[in-house]
Amino acid sequence: MQAKLPVPAMKNVRAGSFVRPDGNGGFCVDWRHLSAESILATSRLLAEICARRQFASGRLLDVGCGSRPYDIVFEGLVERHVGVDYPSRMHTAGQPDMYAGALALPFRSESFDFVLCTEVIEHVPDPFVAMGELARVLKHGGRAIVTTPFMYRVHGAPYDFFRYTPFAYREMASRAGLILEELAPRGGYFTVGFDYLMKGLAMVVGGVNTIVRKIFGTKRHLIESRWVRFLFFMIQRPLIALLRRESVKSETYTLGYVAILRKA
Repeated sequence: MQAKLPVPAMKNVRAGSFVRPDGNGGFCVDWRHLSAESILATSRLLAEICARRQFASGRLLDVGCGSRPYDIVFEGLVERHVGVDYPSRMHTAGQPDMYAGALALPFRSESFDFVLCTEVIEHVPDPFVAMGELARVLKHGGRAIVTTPFMYRVHGAPYDFFRYTPFAYREMASRAGLILEELAPRGGYFTVGFDYLMKGLAMVVGGVNTIVRKIFGTKRHLIESRWVRFLFFMIQRPLIALLRRESVKSETYTLGYVAILRKA
């Protein structure tokens, strides 16, 4: 029987986090802190991570932690949650515990029981070195959750270098000396299609925004306004529930992958 997982508390949500408790012992995205067109995609990513959080224990290293939205997801499961990332505008005081990149993690070998690395490897110029670093800091028997996008727009330019197939994951794991225990797609044909539809709608809003700027001289982008984000959320809300487990043709069409890797 699977051990009962801790129930998250709203009071422990970090300010500005896009992850919050859903009131039913699980988690959901907070649309107020996400790009309007990415609510569906981020919700699917969160669901896949939460479905595997039981693997976490001991000391957790969050590589590319950003604003640390997943702290609450692993609260009560780990002894310590260490965040590392490059300095950027998305960080506020006290978020990363240390500033560093995935190519040279500033930790001793075998110092963590669990590693979390979400939507990072595509931004690293040498993914084989990065995967080797994740393996190096993992203790024997420790696991890592690694996620990357696949059929997704360019983001984080000019540092968006790669997209990874299942074959690439197997090669990266093999070279790093890790066992690929699971590789799951994040949605299928219809999830990808609706995500593209949201991105297209955002482009339409961008065109309207250009006209509004010329007429009224405003500087703020419409897509960043609270009411537009709420509108996008209401459009995507039923899709999040409808497509929660959708996997049609996911062997070729998927938003991305979530991998469970273990160090023998």
